[in-house]
Amino acid sequence: MASPATTPITCPNCRQPFSAVIEQLIDVKRDPQSKVRLLSGRLNAVTCPHCGFRTAIGTPLIYHDADKQLLVTYIPMELNLPLKEQERVMGSFTNAVINSLPTEQRKGYLFTPKTALTFQSLIDIVLESDGVTPEMLAAQREKMQLVEVFLQSDPAALPALVTQYDAQLDAEFFAMMLAAADTALANGRRDVAEQVIGLRDQLVRLSTTGQGALAAAAEQQATIDEVSNALNALGDQATREDLISLVLSLAHGANGQIADEKLQVFVGLARPAMDYQFFQQLTDGANGASAADKQMVLAVRDRLNELVGLIDQQNEATVRQATQTLNAIVSSPDLDAALEAYAGEIDDAFLQVLSYNVQAAQQSNNTELAERLNVVFERVIGLLQASAPPAIQFINQLMSLPTFAESRAMLAEHAAEFGPELLQWFDTLLDDLTAQGSAETVDKLGRLRDEAERILANSPAPVGSGSAASPAPSAQPPQQQQRSTFLAGEPPAPNASGAPKIELLPGRDRNKSRRER
Repeated sequence: MASPATTPITCPNCRQPFSAVIEQLIDVKRDPQSKVRLLSGRLNAVTCPHCGFRTAIGTPLIYHDADKQLLVTYIPMELNLPLKEQERVMGSFTNAVINSLPTEQRKGYLFTPKTALTFQSLIDIVLESDGVTPEMLAAQREKMQLVEVFLQSDPAALPALVTQYDAQLDAEFFAMMLAAADTALANGRRDVAEQVIGLRDQLVRLSTTGQGALAAAAEQQATIDEVSNALNALGDQATREDLISLVLSLAHGANGQIADEKLQVFVGLARPAMDYQFFQQLTDGANGASAADKQMVLAVRDRLNELVGLIDQQNEATVRQATQTLNAIVSSPDLDAALEAYAGEIDDAFLQVLSYNVQAAQQSNNTELAERLNVVFERVIGLLQASAPPAIQFINQLMSLPTFAESRAMLAEHAAEFGPELLQWFDTLLDDLTAQGSAETVDKLGRLRDEAERILANSPAPVGSGSAASPAPSAQPPQQQQRSTFLAGEPPAPNASGAPKIELLPGRDRNKSRRER
């Protein structure tokens, strides 16, 4: 049993044939994101390339989670398979799972799989294995019904509704709204996603939980700004001694306690510089200090070491998953179908892994792999640019023009359609590309940003559909949309932020990481 596999499909809307990547084996240990695709409704959800109709393909499934010793089979009733055929299909699926495991891992649960009669019961079994009880599921469904109540209500009635349901608008409720928006976006319903996100922003401002979250976010941002400004003040020639002195000053919290929030931010920003010598010098400094100071320095060192370990584990897991996704896409005979199936997993980490593997294939003279990876990269950039918000698409068009004069003319003609939000998008892209070290692109983007500011300063308020499609003034451009920032087909600089590098090439250690200061 090969999963995922490219399968011929006939569109139920226009009746045109096309190919799509269909998954029948969900193996959580091999591909953790397959569980995410299942629970989010993205598994085997395909879009017809002829008419754009999106539908979920009903197919036999087998779900395997070795850590939980869980094996579940599911055959959609609408397939109307005879009982013997069902037994044959599920027998072949089960044997495929068993044969894929070493002998010592073949346990009893594999021979007595659970059976899900409906797709929802499959979801319920998976969630129950995660400790989600039927009562919790019922509470979640009530919250989703509450989301519908807010979506269908008159905007003028929102304050009164929030007062009525304030106790139910908790962190889980807002997380479910984000998940619903992500699912809508993955299903091609950007209009629904934007409606849900817009409603969520209003409810955050009106509800008790939301106001508390905003206050906590403001406090967190203040901490980030403090640590970031302190690091920037050290300058480009900062030494390890400078960093050690800074982190020890940041670590002193109230009542002699360690300011853990500041240490977390410090590690997040300065991880590439925190190498073996950094910790060795920190230890040496502790050994030469007084007893009281030594205890404090050693406590800070131990916490920093713990935080570094957590970040490295997260980075390695992220890159490992991105590599698995890239392998699945590259090995698929139908790139377009594979890219659609894995669209939700194309993020900054994926782009960095892809870019690194392109360079690795070129350096090893693996022409065939390099060409395949370049095709993948071009298709990915095309998908990201096509799905980007209107302002991002407009900036991409500006950047792709051959001369700055042409870009400036186009900017003068259309900038007013987006209004001040265009400058926010420019700033987001500049931050993103500056971190990648794309000097030439950053220079052109910065000049266009300055020109846009000059034009908008002398323009009337934005009118038309362009401004309506741009993000809300108070909203930071979402991270998912920031993935479309590699303008004019420019690849991200591999390992620009010190993240682990993983090669796709066979025979290499995929868990080996290299970090630069």
